[in-house]
Amino acid sequence: MRRSCRALAARALFLVAVAVLALVPALASRGSAATLKSGDVVALALESTTMPGILLHVDVASGVIDSIVPRPALATPYDVVVRGDGMILVADAALGLVVVEPASGAASVLAGPGAFGGFGPSTLAMAPGGDVLLAGAGGVYRLPAGGTVPQPVSGTGRLVNPRGIADDGAGGAWVSDQGNTFPTGGAIVHVGAGGAQATLATGCATNQFPVLPLQVRRGPDGFLYVVSGPYGGPTNYLNAGVFRVDPVSGVATMWWPEHFVRGFELAPGGGRWMLVGQDISRSPYGGILGGPGGQFYLGTRGPIALVPAGVTPTRTRTWGALKSLYR
Repeated sequence: MRRSCRALAARALFLVAVAVLALVPALASRGSAATLKSGDVVALALESTTMPGILLHVDVASGVIDSIVPRPALATPYDVVVRGDGMILVADAALGLVVVEPASGAASVLAGPGAFGGFGPSTLAMAPGGDVLLAGAGGVYRLPAGGTVPQPVSGTGRLVNPRGIADDGAGGAWVSDQGNTFPTGGAIVHVGAGGAQATLATGCATNQFPVLPLQVRRGPDGFLYVVSGPYGGPTNYLNAGVFRVDPVSGVATMWWPEHFVRGFELAPGGGRWMLVGQDISRSPYGGILGGPGGQFYLGTRGPIALVPAGVTPTRTRTWGALKSLYR
């Protein structure tokens, strides 16, 4: 009798443990805050079928994934960056430029659509010195470091549907534009510091130049790294991946083939981070792949951003430093 009681008690404890473990993913998915540190990754759940519009924080060292639920919720988010002070900026086509505090999820509109010609931005990037570059249906803008009023750089011109932007190292920007026609709408447009626009005449050494360009990054080698997503049909998957583009000659080569890449970052030291979806049409499953160092599976797809060097985890800041973020 004593043995059977012990067996029953052990079985009960086992079942309780199983139940608790089963709840862990659910509890994690309900999280609404994260502690960011330099080198971590933040992903925007742009195409998630479960909780679209949330932000996911990946602790690169441990592999732990935290969810950040913006409150109030985002409306039509397209792109994400992390500012030097650790705050998350989101380009929202309906709300404008939104700032999210990662430790609480508190979200507020820093600049509404009216500040961008009546249209919220669809992409953004950090520029040297802390300025923010933004582009959307209303043109290209620059938000000075510490400012709240975006300054117009260029009108719409050649731009139709910007989905990526990167600093050009000379006060201007490179913008990846999906255009308004397929399959010839995709283009890389250079916007000079004075606002002049010019489409980069591209030629491909391998495969087809991206017709659905997403994020664009300027590497330490001066080349452009452009995410190209498939736009339909298995034959068009050949052009999906990350292209390496010479900004002078326009020659584009497939640098990293990947059918369902949606986000890309060049990591310090020459590594790479990519957010990949396994089946863009039916399944929400995807993963952040990072060269050497790990693979983290996420039920989402969307653009990603690196937490820049020098960011102090929010929960370790002084109260005075935290208050300064909201003044």
